[in-house]
Amino acid sequence: MLSGESLERFQRFWILYPRKVGIGAAEKAWEKINPSKELFDLILQAVNDNKRSRQWLEDNGRYIPHPTTWLNRKQWLDEIEFAPKSWLPKPENETETTPMFYKNGRWYDTVTGHPLHPQPDIPDPGSTYAEYPCNE
Repeated sequence: MLSGESLERFQRFWILYPRKVGIGAAEKAWEKINPSKELFDLILQAVNDNKRSRQWLEDNGRYIPHPTTWLNRKQWLDEIEFAPKSWLPKPENETETTPMFYKNGRWYDTVTGHPLHPQPDIPDPGSTYAEYPCNE
């Protein structure tokens, strides 16, 4: 039975893992692995990376393994074939974006180095979170 830090880590894994089947079996596999902090971080990174993999994106996620299978096979160690960028889902309301950086009170195009016109409605990255609450 999972408890304490192991339970918290499993819950974080479960929230992140995109296929929600067989939670009881997945808990047993997690308990068997009993990941250290370093292994836990590696597993979460692998889940995030796999979310951009060809296998996990193909046919609307049809080939995402059950979490128990993924854990028992130690698939966080597998080499990942990333999907083409065109396969990656775009967040709602996302338009084409320009890579940018902030300097001396202005936003600049990362590629050209020129100031953006008009300046985006994005707060100064040095501002405190309290000054710019997120939209919920």
